[in-house]
Amino acid sequence: IAGCPDGTYAVSGSDGAAGECRPCPPLCKTCVNASTCTSCEKGAHLKSGTCVFPCPKGCLSCTSEGKCIRCKEKYHLHGDTCIAGCPDGTYAVSGSDGAAGECRPCSPLCRTCVNASTCTSCEEGARFKSGTCAFPCPKDC
Repeated sequence: IAGCPDGTYAVSGSDGAAGECRPCPPLCKTCVNASTCTSCEKGAHLKSGTCVFPCPKGCLSCTSEGKCIRCKEKYHLHGDTCIAGCPDGTYAVSGSDGAAGECRPCSPLCRTCVNASTCTSCEEGARFKSGTCAFPCPKDC
């Protein structure tokens, strides 16, 4: 079929007669078949025949939806975002390849920590002692 609208491509009928218009892959504005885009929807860019969103700042690699899966050096993965520093309640873990790592949660009651078991400050109401946080013991314990 000649003249399929944007977002679709023409498929010939089995007898060589006119066929039908089928949908392009996600994010494609125009395509030549079910797997090859020729132009992309706004915000996406063409990469080897596939439309992808650009990776956000700090991302080394991301999904086609623009969600980070690996970060650049000095950034850490927090959920699906790369951030320069880990937020309170988490600590930075370096990646095995020396690139970047991720933010992992501190122990319960830690506001800030250097690793999973060593707190540097505590949540409100908890007491800090030798790298750990605990609620104070009631008077009769």
